[in-house]
Amino acid sequence: MVSQMSAREGTGIAGGRMTVRTLKRDSMWECWLTGVPRQELPVERAAEELFGSIASKLSECAIQPIQEKIYGTISCREAVLSARAAAYRAAGLDPLLPFTYLEGCPPGGGSLAGVQLWGVTSQADEPAVVTVGHGSRACGRVFSGPGFKALYLPAVSGTMPDGQLAGSAAEQAERMFINAESALSAHGMSYQDVIRTWIYLPHILDWYGEFNRVRTSFYKKHGIGDEKAGHIFPASTGIQASPGVQECIIDLLAIKCEPGSPLDVKPLLGSRRQDRAFKYGSAFSRGMSVSWGGGQTVFVSGTASIGPDGQTRYVQLPEAQIMETLLSIAALLEPVGGALADICSATLFCKDPSIYQAFKEVTELLGVPDFPVIPVLADVCRSELLVEIEAMATPANRDLSAAFSPAGGHVHEGLRS
Repeated sequence: MVSQMSAREGTGIAGGRMTVRTLKRDSMWECWLTGVPRQELPVERAAEELFGSIASKLSECAIQPIQEKIYGTISCREAVLSARAAAYRAAGLDPLLPFTYLEGCPPGGGSLAGVQLWGVTSQADEPAVVTVGHGSRACGRVFSGPGFKALYLPAVSGTMPDGQLAGSAAEQAERMFINAESALSAHGMSYQDVIRTWIYLPHILDWYGEFNRVRTSFYKKHGIGDEKAGHIFPASTGIQASPGVQECIIDLLAIKCEPGSPLDVKPLLGSRRQDRAFKYGSAFSRGMSVSWGGGQTVFVSGTASIGPDGQTRYVQLPEAQIMETLLSIAALLEPVGGALADICSATLFCKDPSIYQAFKEVTELLGVPDFPVIPVLADVCRSELLVEIEAMATPANRDLSAAFSPAGGHVHEGLRS
């Protein structure tokens, strides 16, 4: 039974706050939690407070996590994960739920940028989401719905069969895709079922071109991008973030449908502001729309200030790059009935702290609707690009989330309380 849930309006970027956005489907609710800690606290205390609030909401509302991302410094990883495990155990949750921990420093200083969690509720007796393994370890989460199965695999790296990392960055990328295909195969899927990837490269500016070559070669070999055969490029983000010693890791989401399934997956290949990314050498779709159960979720790929010709727009102009990025996301959402107000979770990748300040000023001056976002410092795939935004959105469902609370209304949940 689902307990109370309220829609959280506004953004989770100021002063330590958790926001929750929800989407009503026929038999369950889809939920997004965005938590940003109080930066003035020691990291141990900030993580304890943040994960305590997250664990409480997961338990109270019977939310079953599918994806969990944690952005913080590598040096504070142990303290953060210790606080997470303690909070989850105290709430009766499994601390071994798969997650991805990424080096992502908050622009304003501090050690822990925030946590993003995507999950579902279910009123059925059996859980809709279960942890699955590959070999001897837990490796992902399977979400089962009417006529489909979704598999989320986090933090797949470029290790060899003996467990050692492959040598060069390019070799790690090759093994990373091979390992992803192997894990998918173990659960009755293939890479052709992948609809969304998140790829993290700590030295992205040193070898992004080579990475694109490796990815394109793998995709061609496996028929990815063959639209005539229905094998579309997944939506994707490729961004700087360090998971540790690896040169690259990938999180991915795959969906396999049974004949007659009500689930509908459609790629968003381009918009009136941006053409297909593959025309300039990047093998991904601009976004992916997933519809079923009376609702639609859109996975917006990492988006930056790139024009329809594939060239960077507004070099050395941070405010203009931010506006172009937001306009490009809005243009992508427009054909599926969406707008910036429909964003339920987002990550803002900033080249330096001044970009985050510019983002706040631009969105305030232009009256851009608040949406939950975690800002982190990161290089984008081109040295002249200053900002990139990825998001998940729920077009045409802006009024549904408030109905999830028996009392209705909109609530801000501060971590101070």
